[in-house]
Amino acid sequence: MSDSCCDSGLIHSARRRRVLWAVLWINAVMFVVELTAGFVAESVALQADSLDMLGKPVHLLALSWRAGWCDADQDLSSGEKGNG
Repeated sequence: MSDSCCDSGLIHSARRRRVLWAVLWINAVMFVVELTAGFVAESVALQADSLDMLGKPVHLLALSWRAGWCDADQDLSSGEKGNG
């Protein structure tokens, strides 16, 4: 029973990873569009908002990187408990 829970957790993790990458790409495209529009319109507000939009994917990347390390640590610790 616990093996199926771990397997479903990996499936959800892969799905979560795909959604995260989609969100990152959408934010990156919107950053470029908004920054370009800010320069064309000579709007400092649009340029500043685009930089704020850039902060969101950077934050998501940092969180996902940390979450990946946490998942790897849990896999290693559960493997050690099974062997010992």
